[in-house]
Amino acid sequence: MFRLTLLCIFFLPLLTDAADLYKVGVAQVDITPTHPIRLSGFGFRRTESEGVYHGIWARAMAIEDESKEPALLITVDVLGIPDDIRAELARRFAGKVKPERLAITATHTHTGPMLKGANTTLFGVPIPKEHLANIDKYTVEFLDKLEKAGLDALAKREPSRLSYAIGSATFAKNRRTAGGPVDHDLPVLFVHTPEGKVRAVYTSYACHCVTLSHNKIGGDWAGSTRRSNPFQDTYRRERTPSCSKGP
Repeated sequence: MFRLTLLCIFFLPLLTDAADLYKVGVAQVDITPTHPIRLSGFGFRRTESEGVYHGIWARAMAIEDESKEPALLITVDVLGIPDDIRAELARRFAGKVKPERLAITATHTHTGPMLKGANTTLFGVPIPKEHLANIDKYTVEFLDKLEKAGLDALAKREPSRLSYAIGSATFAKNRRTAGGPVDHDLPVLFVHTPEGKVRAVYTSYACHCVTLSHNKIGGDWAGSTRRSNPFQDTYRRERTPSCSKGP
């Protein structure tokens, strides 16, 4: 269902700035924990993770315009980003990216690892010391990997064109109020080579990643969408976007 809905957006016109070239770099780093860890998102899960159903990732996009001041966007498969983690990354990128040009976003998966200082009262009871130790250990690794993703994206900047489209995906619903407001817009940013080949896709959709509530690590529906992205392997294959009629 998600594959069908998301592929259909590519029939919409792309609004392209054909005159201007940007310098854009993209990178990704696997951030899947290698040890059991508390997951964030549901208070009833009070034991550490019991395996992995999706690898989770940090993905970075560095965009440089005529100002020569890059903006850096990092998106991560976790529930949310604590302010102190953002502040630490801003410190690490000092001299390369201004703090106001750094954005770190989360897919809000409810099957992602806990981070130090994030949602510590979620469970309603204290977290055992041995669990806290694994959270602290992972948070150190997490920071290093986000830094690597950002530095790799900055180092890989090359001439590119940007375009965007706004599609619609209808699987989100208002789970608080039946028939209440829902935002079905699906904005998508495309990064192309100067010749028009798609290098990267960035999208955002207003829907919690709560389709799974087991105790395994993964990206929920956002992770599945990424895995079915027809442009995921654009450096090794090209294809013409189309709207699938299959499930």
